[in-house]
Amino acid sequence: MKRKIYTVISVILLVVLYAVIFGFSAQTGEESGGLSHMVSKRLVQLADFFGTKDWMEWEIDSKAALIDLLVRKTAHFSEYAVLGFLEYGLAVLWMKKGTGRIVLTAVILFLSGALDELHQLFVPGRYASFWDVLLDTAGGCAGMLLFSFIYRITVVRKKAAGKSDG
Repeated sequence: MKRKIYTVISVILLVVLYAVIFGFSAQTGEESGGLSHMVSKRLVQLADFFGTKDWMEWEIDSKAALIDLLVRKTAHFSEYAVLGFLEYGLAVLWMKKGTGRIVLTAVILFLSGALDELHQLFVPGRYASFWDVLLDTAGGCAGMLLFSFIYRITVVRKKAAGKSDG
């Protein structure tokens, strides 16, 4: 029963996340750049607040422009890390132990990133980047590793709890 509940929740989260990624990719270059700059600016303002520097507006904009690329690439990596976590979790639930589920999940992540970049070719002001596909895949693999780590800790704790009860 738990397996079915986890599956339903994971599938719903995956559908939502794929829709969010598709929505971001559907933004024009100007919209996407504006969103990235807004996030970068908020991060700089937050650093300014905690650092109590009282930067001028032009300094904030300048510093935001410097971290813009980092913010964009971190978003790619993070979105796909969550995808990798959820997709690998489903593979662990439904596939036999072995490298097959690792390979299948990595292929799905790579294809998802490639299709996302292909989609951007048809959006004004956007372009496709093979490097972004690789970054997406790396993020997804990081999510898979995180899932594996958490899963192993959980299994070890359950086994330890079972031994202490007996």
